[in-house]
Amino acid sequence: MQERLVMLLKTLIQSSMVVDKQPPQVIKTQSKFSTTVRYLLGEKVAAGKPILIRAQIITEMQARNLGQPGGIATENVGELINSTAILEHNQSSKSMCANFRNMSIKKIKRADRKGSESVTEEKFAILFTAEIAITGCDHAYSVQTITLPVVVIVHGSQDNNAMATIVWDCAFSEPNRIPFVVPERVPWTQMRLTLSRKFMAEVGTQRCLDDNNLHFLAQKIFNKPDISEDFSNLLVTWSQFNKEVLPHRPFTFWQWFDGVMELTKKHLARYWTDGLIFGFIGKQHLHVILQNKPNGTFLLRFSDSEIGGITIAYVTQAENGGRRIQNIQPFTKRDLEIRCLGDRIRDLEFITHVYPDMPKNDVFGQYYSADMLGPIQPNPEGYLPATITTTVMGAVEHPREDIQMATFPPAPFPGPMTFQQDFSPPTPGSLFPNPFDNFSMASMTPNQAAADSMLDIPEELYNFDASM
Repeated sequence: MQERLVMLLKTLIQSSMVVDKQPPQVIKTQSKFSTTVRYLLGEKVAAGKPILIRAQIITEMQARNLGQPGGIATENVGELINSTAILEHNQSSKSMCANFRNMSIKKIKRADRKGSESVTEEKFAILFTAEIAITGCDHAYSVQTITLPVVVIVHGSQDNNAMATIVWDCAFSEPNRIPFVVPERVPWTQMRLTLSRKFMAEVGTQRCLDDNNLHFLAQKIFNKPDISEDFSNLLVTWSQFNKEVLPHRPFTFWQWFDGVMELTKKHLARYWTDGLIFGFIGKQHLHVILQNKPNGTFLLRFSDSEIGGITIAYVTQAENGGRRIQNIQPFTKRDLEIRCLGDRIRDLEFITHVYPDMPKNDVFGQYYSADMLGPIQPNPEGYLPATITTTVMGAVEHPREDIQMATFPPAPFPGPMTFQQDFSPPTPGSLFPNPFDNFSMASMTPNQAAADSMLDIPEELYNFDASM
């Protein structure tokens, strides 16, 4: 019994050091970062000389061997700067922490890679060790803990692929796993939840990706363009996520998805939260929802052809009097830094109503630059201001006869929508109803799934650019 108690006490003492503040999970060499280690039995630490905690970087294999006899990491695989800190007692919070400030990885030693494995798939961890004496115990105990896995990069261009490794690890690792084992394939039902949560967290929004957005993402990652396809029982592989490039594209699924998140975070967060961006939608969906809309009806969707772009799809008149759907060249981060999306939409007079049928000035008026709405005044030097205006080559204005376009000043905007925390559509009666309220993919027949057969007008009257 006594032996059992001694063993339990040892386990408690050695398990009480935790990483209170994790370092960034993608670390660039020569870049500074910080982390904090806490000892949970701080009140029981014996008085005496300060306790020094040492940090070192270890490989995935070294992390696996830590729990084995003789598994202490002895080989140095990287050089850490500012790798020691004193465990200090905070009287007010009664906590005992060591703060590692201005840490950096000066250099890293890579393991031999197998097959097509990339350096951005290689995982490391930071190991913290200390010798801690507890009041009432006759000797000090060796205590250690490790961080979550980190990926070490040497150039900013590797950040995107490194983050893919971390996202996959954080989302799909099992509790109490062997460091840092993850499954090679996961159910789409888990992947779709991960993509929506990551999008919301990265953009800083409460609006999730709805079922229709996620259905298009499934079409893209599985390379199955059929609108009626059921993906619920399919598995996504790591290769499909971030190793294999998408068909006819020079980038992977994750690289494309991450580019959309980056663009939305920096330039489109309010538009997205307010429900003004339709988001992820394919060509067949455009056929379905815009085929019977008047000229000038438009929606905003993320570009399918390049990383980090948003395009305007709109209904216009064909040369023979029919209707066709055009896609404007995508606006990228660089474009939106020069002129915001709201002003670009204001510039284009041939688009008048946001899908399903809302006057664009009423909806986007709050996003127009203030200096564009009032009389033009000279600046203090007496110069008249100049600006850049968005134009579309070959676009023809065809005003709608059924609805009078709103005039300035724009009507007060009622504020952002509220979105549920799941993948259900927005609440009925909201300002921007779910564009697919009357559309169910499950109810479509095979013939209806072929978008061209759903149109009441000949295929040649449409001008779709599937690459955009």
